Amino acid sequence: YGSAKITKVLREEKVPTASWLNFTRYGTFAHIFEGKPDSKRYEWTISVHNRQSTVSFKSKKKVRKPESEWFRVENTHEPIIDKEVFYRVQEQIKSRRRQTKEKATPIFAGLVKCADCGWSMRFATNKANKTPYSYYACSYYGQFGKGTCSMHYIRYDVLYQAVLERLQY
Repeated sequence: YGSAKITKVLREEKVPTASWLNFTRYGTFAHIFEGKPDSKRYEWTISVHNRQSTVSFKSKKKVRKPESEWFRVENTHEPIIDKEVFYRVQEQIKSRRRQTKEKATPIFAGLVKCADCGWSMRFATNKANKTPYSYYACSYYGQFGKGTCSMHYIRYDVLYQAVLERLQY
C-alpha cells in the first residue's frame, strides 16, 4: 500500500498514533489531545512530524526542513514488516517510474520538485482541450489544497525542451 492507503487502514482499525502513545506514556503532546474527542488519538496523517514549517508566523507558506531537524519517534509500535524489507521497498519506490494509461513513462518522474515547498510534482494529462497536453503540478498543493502551497505547474513539453536545450548547450 501507499502512505494514503496505510493511513486509511490505521484510522479504520483504530490504531493509536505515536503522539497519542507518547502522551499516555510521558505526557508529551498534551496540547494536541486536551479537550479533544477520543477519535483524535487515531487521526493518522501522511506527513511525518516536523518535516516542514512555515516561513514565519505571518505566512502560511510551507518550507521543507533538512532531515537533521525532523522528529523521529521510533519503536512506538510493533513493526508491520522487518527493517530489511522496509528499506528494500524504499529503494524501489525511489527508483520507480509509473506508466501512464497510454503506456508511456514520464522521463522526469520523481525528479521534478516544487520550487517553493520542495515536494515532488505529479504528472498529469489535460484532455479537456482540443489538443491534450501533459504537465507537472505541485503534489503538495494537489493533496492539501489552497493555503498550503500554490498551484506550481509546468507543461511537460516546455520542461522537456528546456532540459534538452541545456544538455545541448
